[in-house]
Amino acid sequence: MRSLTEAESIRIDDGDNMVDALLTNTNVTGGDSPGSLFTEPPDVESVRVLQFVVGEAQDREITATADEVIFTSRSDPLKTVAFTPNRWAHLMAMKGRVDDEVKELNRQTRKVRFREPLGDGYYVSVTGKVMCVDFRKYYVPYGLTPCSIRPTKRGIALRIDEWAQLLNEVVPAVNIAFPDLCQPTPCTIGHTSQREWLACSSCFPFDEVLGMP
Repeated sequence: MRSLTEAESIRIDDGDNMVDALLTNTNVTGGDSPGSLFTEPPDVESVRVLQFVVGEAQDREITATADEVIFTSRSDPLKTVAFTPNRWAHLMAMKGRVDDEVKELNRQTRKVRFREPLGDGYYVSVTGKVMCVDFRKYYVPYGLTPCSIRPTKRGIALRIDEWAQLLNEVVPAVNIAFPDLCQPTPCTIGHTSQREWLACSSCFPFDEVLGMP
């Protein structure tokens, strides 16, 4: 018999990937209350929160629940971005394209200038000027049109090694622990009519007619 501490390490087997994850003791199954005694480690179905620290600098923390995924800087908590199921679905749908651009940062065979919407005014960007993947909220300055969006301070950048670990280790673990989080279709694909698309505040967060550039 052993006591389940506040946060204990578990391993999730995803074929060739063995991913270390952090199970936070919040409403876990297998006992009458948090802190109950367990004769066996809790299974994947009991996971309520997964936490990862990625990259050589060990500064980027990724927290996943059934409702959202959050990237945060451990040294500067104000650097953060939250992915709703819709935003996460957008990222999962384009992660291959993002990764191609990240690899091109090292190859340097062409100019890298990538920016795609994640919904709700958030974008993912990869440019040749900075060796990272940037996730950031944008806004429209007063008096300008949605074609002139500007980045806010609300967001976070992942270095290349942090992005690689997100893609190769974190995403598979999240897919296993929270399969429902990975099932939603990006709203850009799920709309059944042009009217529904134009009325979507996630697709058109700045202007209901012009939408995103």
